[in-house]
Amino acid sequence: MGRAAATCLVLSVLIEAAQYGMDAGRTVDIDDVLFNTLGGVLGSVLAYLPHRMLSPAPRLRHAQ
Repeated sequence: MGRAAATCLVLSVLIEAAQYGMDAGRTVDIDDVLFNTLGGVLGSVLAYLPHRMLSPAPRLRHAQ
């Protein structure tokens, strides 16, 4: 989950920096970075959970 959070954070900061650099009348806001990162992390958790829940449980080996 850490990699997903870092990727979302970096991409969101790059988008905000591009908006600042273009000066096309768009506002740059730290809230956008925070909420985009949070949304990306929640999305990755929601995508991961079904995979984790549906994968078979590992088999235990008995010592002989």
